[in-house]
Amino acid sequence: MRKCGLLLIGLASTTCEAESLPPILDYFPGCHYQTLATVTETRQLDTNLERDEFEKDKQRLLRQLQTAARDANADALVITDLEQKNNRLRSESHQNLVRYTYTAKAISGCETEDPELRVASEYTETGQRRRQLAASRISSTKTVTVDLRPAYSQSWLLQTPILDEAWKQRPPMSQMHLNSKGTLQGVNLGASMSTVVEQLGYPSAEWQRFEGIKTFSYGRQTWLHFRDAMLVGIDLGDPNLPNATLNEIPLLSDWNDSDWQLNDNIVANMDRSTALTFLPSDADITDKQAQWHQQGTTTRLTFRTDGGEQAYVAGVSLRSGGALKEHSPEGVDYQPIVSALSGTSADALQSGLQGFAQRTPQQARIHQGDNTYLDIYDNGLAIQWSGEHAKQILIRENLLGKSGSNADWQLTPHIRQGATLGQLQEAFGDELSAFFGEGTLFLQHYDVKLYFDGDDDDAPLYAAELTLY
Repeated sequence: MRKCGLLLIGLASTTCEAESLPPILDYFPGCHYQTLATVTETRQLDTNLERDEFEKDKQRLLRQLQTAARDANADALVITDLEQKNNRLRSESHQNLVRYTYTAKAISGCETEDPELRVASEYTETGQRRRQLAASRISSTKTVTVDLRPAYSQSWLLQTPILDEAWKQRPPMSQMHLNSKGTLQGVNLGASMSTVVEQLGYPSAEWQRFEGIKTFSYGRQTWLHFRDAMLVGIDLGDPNLPNATLNEIPLLSDWNDSDWQLNDNIVANMDRSTALTFLPSDADITDKQAQWHQQGTTTRLTFRTDGGEQAYVAGVSLRSGGALKEHSPEGVDYQPIVSALSGTSADALQSGLQGFAQRTPQQARIHQGDNTYLDIYDNGLAIQWSGEHAKQILIRENLLGKSGSNADWQLTPHIRQGATLGQLQEAFGDELSAFFGEGTLFLQHYDVKLYFDGDDDDAPLYAAELTLY
């Protein structure tokens, strides 16, 4: 039973009721508390919901976490980890269903506590990762730091390490403001890459989806395009990428790129008919978009219905210097990966994959924190790296949307595109466990998850995930 009458880590006035839930703290208490259990809860959240609805849904998940801590007789809990993942590889839905998994330490209360000994946790009481890990919200004049890796990630396009503290230096965005003259949050078309990083911080991901263009993306809906290191395009809204790829990009705390405003009158999700009343008289208007020119800048609104009768504003683009042309990379050569995976040791496997990465041009890098990043090599192949160590190999049908066509892929003599479930069961026997179109293998240096188009013997293999030891 939870203890009444204790100084509950700064919550001395809290009453103890049978049905009350232990609070989520944004610090570890300055006392000899006990960790009673590590609790984990998971829930599917739709990141395309309006911000208020999304936060309500997330609060339900946090209450699940609090309930689990209460069941462990805890007086409080501290969130220690958040994993976000979408395993739905094939979906026609406009939902962004992301599996959120929170992990927390369920802890006991304290008879006495020294506030100056509190240590800031990596996550706030609302489940957001901290932008700064100083004890800024703690009742203490003493700053306590948390042991973190020095590098958040490695910038591909800038060719520099991204230090953890530099990553956090990003202004909060409650609403994105643009104007048709080519300005986003004070950043103008024509600005240099370094100026953009100084004003907006480092990007969440870096891309080469267009010919002669390098792209920064912030969160999942803000895209800045550079030609010769100068800003020539800004996109807010649908980037024409599959949800499975977008969901690999971590959400940015304090950055709401789904809520934007153009010229003080047009806002995201405004109905089309209302938006048209604010456009200049010379705008070129069709059912799916509206476009106009002003002072060397082209502005385009895109409209969507999502199956409903009322069209709404789904995105906005600003351009200087003409349209962007899609880049279609050549498919990669999978033979070096096949050779690496057939190596006799984990070190040989890693060396082979590092050699592949050095010889193969990539198309994108998604920064995922703790010096971890996902490099996309073509429309079907991505490798997750932790520094120079490969952690995962992802095979997908469509990573880059319209930007690439993948070559026929192969990972081992048997695990290849189009291999049937029956063929793989014959090759691996009881080592292959298959159920409802998904299969698993546990091999010497890696685990494999396989995705089949069906669950009978003739079902072809279309995607795979390898987790490396």
